[in-house]
Formats: sequence, structure tokens, C-alpha cells
Amino acid sequence: MINADAPTPIRGNEGGEGWHLAPRRRYLRGALVGLGVLLIAFAAASGAKEGEPAGWAVLAMLLVGAVLYAVDRPRRDLEPRPWVDKAGGRSGLLLPAAGFRWGTVYLFAVGAVACLVGPVVALVVAAGEGGLAKALLATALLWLLGLLFVAATVGGVRSRVRSGLGLLLGPDQVWLTMQFKPASLRWDDVVAVRAHWSRYRPAKDLFRSPEDRIDNFLTLEAPGEDVAGTVFVRGAVRVDGLTLDVRRLAIDPYLALAVVRHYLDHPGERAELDSTSAVERVASLRRELAAG
Repeated sequence: MINADAPTPIRGNEGGEGWHLAPRRRYLRGALVGLGVLLIAFAAASGAKEGEPAGWAVLAMLLVGAVLYAVDRPRRDLEPRPWVDKAGGRSGLLLPAAGFRWGTVYLFAVGAVACLVGPVVALVVAAGEGGLAKALLATALLWLLGLLFVAATVGGVRSRVRSGLGLLLGPDQVWLTMQFKPASLRWDDVVAVRAHWSRYRPAKDLFRSPEDRIDNFLTLEAPGEDVAGTVFVRGAVRVDGLTLDVRRLAIDPYLALAVVRHYLDHPGERAELDSTSAVERVASLRRELAAG
């Protein structure tokens, strides 16, 4: 049986082996977000009722955001496929990843507009009321935050329009291409392939809670010095090697796990990763998974 990883129970643990792909929903977070949206919508509706253009603008932005989040669902229906990146000199079997959801990109864009345009309006008002010095300081801070939102927006758009994102399995190397600068690892340096989970809590949060976020990772373990490039989530989960959050995968995570483990355990078959035979191999592994 390919998927034989018994998940470590969430209760009482900070992390463990296996995956919890559908953990308990975080009701408190959902309730707080929902309450915040309702308060903003109520304030915007009140402004619109009094003829304030800003009120109508906020209501329109909330409506667009709600539609994007409802329509643009996370994808798991893409197919592993051969991929050649001539510019980067990479080729192999691509286990595809999805870009940021359009709803998230839209949220970044709204934050950028609010932080860059809002302070200008505040400066005009403050200049007339004699509070220009304090307004200038607040404006500088908000513009810095706005630039971060702009960078996040650009990165989100790039992730949606850029092709070849995911885990690229080549005959000799594996590349993590979801980053601006892909990280890579030689197959010969991989010592294990792990499916594991980790509880995410802020540094000052000392108590476990059902509201804690549970992250699931697929890791090709190897000594840290053997990884070429930076894997940004590696420090957070305290492992060495190539690590990716399986939420980013646009295929069945268990199929991705089975494919990577197969080629780790069968080095003589890695040559087919540069051909369509790898796609046939994926189909065979999918049938084995379905059969249990």
C-alpha cells in the first residue's frame, strides 16, 4: 500500500508524521473575519445611504472580493506533465502547484491602494487642520506598508500567470520552482521523503488550541548544505532539504508523495523522467492508490 503513513494525532502534539488534510475548522478565526466584514459593510452602507462615494466604493470592493473567493477555489485537478525550462536549463516531470488565489491577490491589491492613496487624502485634510507633522509620519509608515502590499500583489499575479510552478523531478536533480529563485537538490543527496505536519503558533502563544493552524508538508530530506538555493519554509518546520506546503499542490498530495517516493526507491527508473514514460508511471501509481 503506497499511502501507509499513519498520521500522528493532533491533540497533544506540535507536529508529527503523516498529514491532516482536513483538520477541525478554525471557527474563531472565521467568526472574527465574518464580524469584521459585516462591520465594514455596515459602515460602508451607512455612508452610501448618505450619498458618500467612498461608501459605494467599499461596498463594490467587498462584493468583488466575495465573488472571487466564492468562484476561485483551490485546484487539485491538474495533471503531472513533462516540462522543459530552456532558460533555466531544467527539464523533467512537473508535479504542478497552483498560484495564489485571485481572492488573495485582490486583497493585497486593495491593501496597496488603501495604504498608498488613503494617506494622500489624510494629508490634505490634516494640512487644513494644522496637524501636518503627525500626518506626514503616519503617511510615511503607511506608504512603506503599501509598498509591501504592492510587492505581494505583483508576486501573486506572477504566480498566476507564470507556468512551470511546482516540484520538478529531473533525472539527476529535483527543483522547487514555486519561488522567485528555484531551489534544487540532487537525487543522490536525498535520504528520505517525508509526509509530515506541524502546528503553527505565534512565538508568544504558549498554549495549544483547536484554533491553531495545521500545516502539512512534503519534504525531500537531505543535509542542509546539499540544497542549492533557499527554501523559505524550511526553518519554520525545522527540517533540512526541499520542503513544500502541500496546500500549494494542484494534484492529489498522496499521488505526489507516491511519485517522489517511487523515484527515490528506484534510481534506475529516473532516466524516464525526461520522457512521456513518466506520465505513464504516474497513471500506474494513481491506479495503485485507487486500489488501496
